[in-house]
Amino acid sequence: MSRFQKFILLLCLVPSLVFADDASNSFLRFIKRIISRGLSSYRSTTIAHSEFEPSQASGEVVSNVNIFNGQPYYSIPLTSINARGILSWSLSLNYYGGIQPILQSSNESAPSGAYGLGWNLSTPYVAINHQGTVTTTDDFIYCDLGPYGGGQILQNDAGDYYVSTNPYIKVLSTVSGKQFSKWKFIMPDGTVLFFGESSNARRTQLSRGNVVAAFPADTTGLEPFVYRYDLSKVTDFNDSTELHFGYSKVGEIAAPGKSYTRESALSRIYWKDGDKTIDSIAFIYAPMGASEYPGYGTAEPKDSQRLYETRFLSKIKTFVQGNFYEEITLTQGIRHVSNLADKRYLLSVKDSIIGGEARSWTFDYNESNGLLNQVVLPDNSADHFNYSNIALDSFSDAKSPSEPDTMRNMSGGQVQIPVADRENYLNGVSCSEEFCYATLINTQAGDNKQDLFVQIYHNDGNYFSDPFNLQMTGKEAPRLFSFSNYLIIADAGGRDIDFYEWNGFRFVQQDSVVGDFFVTPTELLGTIENIVTQENYFLVVEKDGDTRRIYPVVRHPSTGNWTLLPKTKDLCGFPNTSNYGEPIRSGSSNACLEWSYPITVDASSTMFIVGESHNDVLNVFAFKDGDFDELTSSTSVFPDFGIQKTDNSITYTMNFQNGLDGLTLLGNTLFVTLNKSGTEYIVAMYFNGIHFQQMANEHWDDGAYQCNGNVFCGDKFAIMDNYVVEISKAKSNVFLWRKKVDNGTIVYELDKNGIFPFNGTSNNVFVSVTRDALYLEERYESTRPVIQNGRYHNLLLRIPRDPANPVSDHTSELDSNVFDVQFSQSDPIVFYQTGLTADSTLCPPGVLCYVGSYSRQRNFYNSPFFLTVPFLEESLRFYYHSLSNQVLFSSPNRLIIKTVVDSASGKNLIGLAQYSG
Repeated sequence: MSRFQKFILLLCLVPSLVFADDASNSFLRFIKRIISRGLSSYRSTTIAHSEFEPSQASGEVVSNVNIFNGQPYYSIPLTSINARGILSWSLSLNYYGGIQPILQSSNESAPSGAYGLGWNLSTPYVAINHQGTVTTTDDFIYCDLGPYGGGQILQNDAGDYYVSTNPYIKVLSTVSGKQFSKWKFIMPDGTVLFFGESSNARRTQLSRGNVVAAFPADTTGLEPFVYRYDLSKVTDFNDSTELHFGYSKVGEIAAPGKSYTRESALSRIYWKDGDKTIDSIAFIYAPMGASEYPGYGTAEPKDSQRLYETRFLSKIKTFVQGNFYEEITLTQGIRHVSNLADKRYLLSVKDSIIGGEARSWTFDYNESNGLLNQVVLPDNSADHFNYSNIALDSFSDAKSPSEPDTMRNMSGGQVQIPVADRENYLNGVSCSEEFCYATLINTQAGDNKQDLFVQIYHNDGNYFSDPFNLQMTGKEAPRLFSFSNYLIIADAGGRDIDFYEWNGFRFVQQDSVVGDFFVTPTELLGTIENIVTQENYFLVVEKDGDTRRIYPVVRHPSTGNWTLLPKTKDLCGFPNTSNYGEPIRSGSSNACLEWSYPITVDASSTMFIVGESHNDVLNVFAFKDGDFDELTSSTSVFPDFGIQKTDNSITYTMNFQNGLDGLTLLGNTLFVTLNKSGTEYIVAMYFNGIHFQQMANEHWDDGAYQCNGNVFCGDKFAIMDNYVVEISKAKSNVFLWRKKVDNGTIVYELDKNGIFPFNGTSNNVFVSVTRDALYLEERYESTRPVIQNGRYHNLLLRIPRDPANPVSDHTSELDSNVFDVQFSQSDPIVFYQTGLTADSTLCPPGVLCYVGSYSRQRNFYNSPFFLTVPFLEESLRFYYHSLSNQVLFSSPNRLIIKTVVDSASGKNLIGLAQYSG
């Protein structure tokens, strides 16, 4: 007998079931309030993406449909093992339909997996995103407990761990040195699950010092660090019966004599009575094709320690009393879905009892979206699936309207923009995975002061909540600084500063928690120059004449409370008072972090670096466990590039002896630019956890010094894992550096010819980068795109991960009126704008233009380079009449926001959207 299920495919924004009457509105409102935001914000290159994506999303499954998000869910029971009738473990193949981001990406960035696209063999584990550090206090820990559920592992005020979705599960961890060595979960029914009991059940990456890193030139102190704990054994309530789990691990050599766990797969489940194995289940795998996974190229470095699978499950064999009893065969194949990447699909499962009966399931998939279309069951009946789309605006009270929102002040009134003064207004936007921020600054608010308005939208699953409004008015230069779940509004040029933290429901002002100048601004001797934000700390940079001071505010590792570290060098514990070859500040000052001249600051999760403009000394402060340690107390923290100061046979590697133009830090990679007597130096380094390793040392005569009194005007860098983009106004060109392995070490190789000439005297270059693509666009100082040869002047390149493969130019695939292309860093999407006048010509200076915004999918294994995909709600695509430099949208990253200073309405218009997958 045929059965039929109908559910909604999430292609727009909000999925739901189809109801026949309007009475469903209250049910839909209930659903949207409990949809989980998911775990996508915790993805990291230090952990496989799939290990932070639950095998099934939150929600009740009814008739093979998850009623909370409309995605299909299907389960096929395979086999089980039973010990004495006391303890058993069942295996099933489970299908979940949230596959669109994988289909919209190449196998190089989103492979199909070992069981076929969308399918998963639920094997419990504990996975940790270490955020690139060895410190455990910033870890994000997730567990999959199989039949017992799973979720994020949190720590309470007493220091005890618990599962966020079920506090009745008792969680016990064992810590060895700097890391967890194993985990134990005691279930309410008395069953106990053990994880990471043996090395076979622990997957590791290489680390050194406080960073997860593997630089091959120096392997001293390179040690394994666990990122995943697989299920080792299961016992009953009185520990009398045990089931054991074994794994087939595959290592990848990242440095001489040092390897990490690239992949591991369940190989065996068995029950032993004493030394004798009674029953067991064996898992057999076959190799995938080389195009199905992101393997390493011949010249590609392995410092990122990439995780990927190269095998797929082909058979499962069951043995009872040592005798071969059952064989399950999984047939998989490569299939193509229109305009999407080729993926591996599970086609059939055949279960055969040796010498007995057999049963089978066959699967068919939708040709347009790749989702499960039909399952033919062993009795030849079939389960069918049908898909429909639904838009977010069907939710009657969703805060993401079909018409754009407008900027409001804290009292709720709309901010009006006089048409004659519209160019005095600066609008800005940014989004994290959870929040979108819209800002509007009136640069001429009266008495040479400025007004800042901030409107914050919180993503509550598949809709945006009522916005939060903040403002700072009548100040020198009020600005917004945000990171993750906190934000700071500060007067950059004054002393006022307000700190807000998200408490799960709203942003709460926490000035009194930090204290000091957050409550009493006159505690600052000078004015605020900058705020540098990171996940677990932020830096307030103070300007007092030529003197600069830095005040770190850190999040407590256990309580999560924020604390301003001591401001005086006798208490702070990390004052930069080491011997740098010459003093860089007054010895009479008691300030902890103080410099006598202007500074430039950049930061990562593991450190911040300060460059001082007069003596050109670099100070490095490593962050760990809520405190800092100055690494430049060692004279050899940096490589000797032959340009640092030497005195009495001691080379002070942090002292670059004048000419420091700038520095750029991302993760563990640092680029420094210097100019000495008309010769430009660019040095690149990699922090290996102890000190910096040389990656590049380029220099050439570029004529007269270009900074013209600006102490930090050096080249700008956009750093990706496999390449770096250098924007040089001095040389009026953009240069590409590709990372490669050369003679056993990792280097950056520079293309000195340049890839994008532009007018460096008066213009800038906009850059958008992702792992495999690069977009450049020349812009005037007003941010309006430059027109050249009848099109906006831009460049679109594909950059293969393997440096042995050439870069390819795809600019011709962009229409002439396309500008502002931006890539998402977490999803396979691209956003861009088009601009034309009323007579369909490109937008010249100072002319109002009609501008439209569009979305596209990135897929490099098809032609053309980009493919259209309608994933954003319609409200973001409103057309408007405006100056092109007052049209902005945030970089797409699951959420996206557009803001426009509209000439017709005199309002700041705001549109919101979310990538649906």
